[in-house]
Amino acid sequence: MSTDQHVNKRRTSGGQDTVADSGHHRVVKFDRQGNVTLSYTGSQQFNQVQGLGLDANGALYAVDRNANDVLKLGPPTSGGFGAMSFVVGGAVTTAAPAVAVVAKDVGGVVARQDHAAVVIPPQALAQDTLITVSSDVTHSPVEATAMAAQGAAMGLKGAAPTINYGPEGTQFAVPVTIVLPFDPALVSAYGMNADALKVYYWNPTAGHWEALDSTIDPINHTVAAQTSHFSAYQVMGSGGSSVGVASAAQDAFGLRAAYVFPNPVRGVRAVTIRVQPGLADSVEVHVYDVTGRRVHSSSDFRFAVLDDGNGLGAQDTYDHVWDVSGVGSGVYTYVITAKKGGQADIHKSGKVGVIK
Repeated sequence: MSTDQHVNKRRTSGGQDTVADSGHHRVVKFDRQGNVTLSYTGSQQFNQVQGLGLDANGALYAVDRNANDVLKLGPPTSGGFGAMSFVVGGAVTTAAPAVAVVAKDVGGVVARQDHAAVVIPPQALAQDTLITVSSDVTHSPVEATAMAAQGAAMGLKGAAPTINYGPEGTQFAVPVTIVLPFDPALVSAYGMNADALKVYYWNPTAGHWEALDSTIDPINHTVAAQTSHFSAYQVMGSGGSSVGVASAAQDAFGLRAAYVFPNPVRGVRAVTIRVQPGLADSVEVHVYDVTGRRVHSSSDFRFAVLDDGNGLGAQDTYDHVWDVSGVGSGVYTYVITAKKGGQADIHKSGKVGVIK
């Protein structure tokens, strides 16, 4: 397996070498025979990793120059390095899906730039698998209604949009660790106890939300938990019931959710592009084909206050209907920009498939 010519190497336990391969956006661990024993791969978790370091306990620190992150992988376990955490995190407003192939015998980490991630130990997978971490979560109207009703009955409010770990329904032989970011502005606005946040997943069979044993990182605003299967997960907590608090949370400028539906588009002429950024001055979208050619642009978004069953409650919602009759089958990239005076612009990108 080749590596970039500019690498940084650290010798770890057992005489193994760990290499920061900036050209391929990864950290790779080799044994004495040159075999890969652990791989942290994918441009979404490493933008341009430049340096490595070890502490006295054997934990590995990776410095990512472009993402302004210091990532801790530590200390070694029987299969590689232990759980991932972020020592320093850059301010990231986009959260493009993270996609990477994780080898059964090696394991690895797949992470987005907003620190949503999954840590998969060796032998957890039944086979080498393409793993995804995204916000592309869809539910039937009946299920979405049930999720919102149960969340309200339990007094729960979302501290961030739902994260989908895929392939949906994947089972693991040993538990994996999922890491989800939360929005401290939502926690404050809803009157939540930040120390009591937990990772929840929707159990469609039982018809209710189930909490996982969770560990909170208050510095990097993430919550971690272990699970034996992939599904849609969300950080939630108990929120105050004050109407004033709910209104402030709704209007506060910050990304709650952004997605398109239906996705993929099959046999219909239009797709709805939805974003929930709080109260914005303007919203626009640009759509590009695989060659990078812009095929659609618009600032024509319809405003409404909606509760779409994603666990966030009623939100300021902006919808744009894109007529896809003039484009061919393929995968298109959409980029949404929301603006508000005195605030940093919100950018969100994603993929939508068109099948004709």
